Amino acid sequence: MTLKPLTPARRTMAIGAAAAALIAPVALGTAAPASAATMTYYVSTVDELAQTRVNLTPYRYGGTNFYYGADCSGFTQSAYKKRGNMYLPRTAAQQRAFVKRISRSSAIPGDLVFFHSGSTGYSSNVYHVAIWDGSGYIIDASSSKGKVVRRTLWTSNVSFGTKR
Repeated sequence: MTLKPLTPARRTMAIGAAAAALIAPVALGTAAPASAATMTYYVSTVDELAQTRVNLTPYRYGGTNFYYGADCSGFTQSAYKKRGNMYLPRTAAQQRAFVKRISRSSAIPGDLVFFHSGSTGYSSNVYHVAIWDGSGYIIDASSSKGKVVRRTLWTSNVSFGTKR
């Protein structure tokens, strides 16, 4: 069987049909939801991205930018948006209310760590959020250090959350 080369008009039609096939399920709302394995992959890439910003992203209250500065929740929000295009609300308390709560033992790098004043209750007393890096380490935008840092988890008044 001999394949004929596509004319410019037929090539345009073929590309258009291929693009429509890719876009149609999303546009029609029939796209399959992401699998758990896919979500786990995206969460782990959040940690990889966060590692690249250590000592480079300055701390800036209210900031959400990796280059001009971010606060703790702006940093986590931007990391999730850039990896996997996953939405997180703006503040640490809103993020805590938005994600699924998990145990520390089931947390993987890229999951979120929420810091609480007092008990490990619900989102109203959350004052800080970080990205879990595993083995007792977090990556966060630290106001006291003035930049994004990797450091050990310093308190037990935390809870863990995930987008997986």
